[in-house]
Amino acid sequence: MTNLATIIIAFVIAAVVLIVHNSLSKHKNWLLGGIIPLLSIIFSVGVFYFLKLTPSSKNIFPFFIFVTLQLSTWVEGRRKYKKEQEAELKKMKSKDL
Repeated sequence: MTNLATIIIAFVIAAVVLIVHNSLSKHKNWLLGGIIPLLSIIFSVGVFYFLKLTPSSKNIFPFFIFVTLQLSTWVEGRRKYKKEQEAELKKMKSKDL
């Protein structure tokens, strides 16, 4: 497989994971959105362990960015869920009056 095909496949997989993670973060159960960040952390540790990478800033930085983006997506999804719940509650209260 060529480098270009590998890069395209990696971007497609990343996009699918991001879409799934974004939708899971907006569910009522807050733990569902935490699955992808947890898997990201496990994957990162596994890469360092199995590839015998030295824990230098050059090696850690990409994984740190990756996990940070996953966690921020999770937090943002929870905020959106809470905002939608508050708007729905406000709408229901206004109809009751």
